[in-house]
Amino acid sequence: MGTHGRRGLRRLLLGSVTEEVVSTAGCPVLTVHPGKDQPAGAPAAGISDVSRAERIVVPHDFSADADAALGVAQELARQYGSRIDVIHVIAPPIDPEMYTPLHDPARAASQVAVRQEVTRRLNERIEAKMLPGITIEAHVCDGHAASGIVDFAHDQQANLIVIASHGLSGLRRFLLGSVTASVVRSARCPVLMLRAPNSDQGDEA
Repeated sequence: MGTHGRRGLRRLLLGSVTEEVVSTAGCPVLTVHPGKDQPAGAPAAGISDVSRAERIVVPHDFSADADAALGVAQELARQYGSRIDVIHVIAPPIDPEMYTPLHDPARAASQVAVRQEVTRRLNERIEAKMLPGITIEAHVCDGHAASGIVDFAHDQQANLIVIASHGLSGLRRFLLGSVTASVVRSARCPVLMLRAPNSDQGDEA
């Protein structure tokens, strides 16, 4: 589905049809954001990249749903000869250093330790799920999850983002979760959103 590339409030809502399909579909949904410079009647920007998928980005939050998304990405990578970049974004603390009067060396050291531990865990998770013949690289960065994922995919010139919806139900499912919804809205490349298999069993996914 196309997201229509709308700006402001209309882009925030994705368009009523797209939002409803993405929120309720029982199958994976591929969204394509049309380029702003596309001529009238031209295919949506990036749609041809899906058939190549030379570089696939998979956001990972150590959940079973993210593992499933990585599995799908690997099947695509096997088909197209792609490489996969798995990214985990460490969210900023509630009171970042810029709001404190003095730099705290202990906090800085703690953040380095956290990043090292997250990197270790992510690599272990990838090794446990990696299929033979697939090239996967782990990346850990700091920032807000959605913008970090979108910016990383753009910097890596990714052809596709594969992300789990986490199968939220009720109001939370309608909103998709802030990270997934923001990535679908903002990504410059196509996004394949995978609905978790237990999506109708409550909000504990």
